[in-house]
Amino acid sequence: MVHKDFEAKLLVLLIVFLVLLTSSTIYYETALRNIKSEYSVYKNEHPLITARAVAVPNSSSEPSSLNNLQYLESGYRELHELNEKLKERVRALEDDLLTAKSKAEYQKAKDIGPTESFRLVQSKNMEIRQIKEKIQEICGILNSNNISYYECK
Repeated sequence: MVHKDFEAKLLVLLIVFLVLLTSSTIYYETALRNIKSEYSVYKNEHPLITARAVAVPNSSSEPSSLNNLQYLESGYRELHELNEKLKERVRALEDDLLTAKSKAEYQKAKDIGPTESFRLVQSKNMEIRQIKEKIQEICGILNSNNISYYECK
């Protein structure tokens, strides 16, 4: 009787844990997808800033070139600030994801035996590899737009 009660509690605990893990994974994947979509929107605006600067009519060469330069510099500053904000969001989300996964992995390893724990570690390593691939994808987007980031090597 006690053994079955313990198994039922363990099963409920495991189900709750899996629901928490799934919901946190979905949340962070959605957040990363939103960052990617925001980045693509701003990536599409970058050529427009340059095009608007070039399209300014030249009434006199010196003042117009000064206006173009100021316009381009302001556009560059805007894009640079946006890039830094996106990098910070990516960093924060990566840290949150790593923390959540570590907590979940620790709890699950605590709840199950050593054999299952080893299998869990293997599956978590696979998930980490997939997250690294997503990060590399974001880094590829950043690098293709000539945006350097110290994590993207």
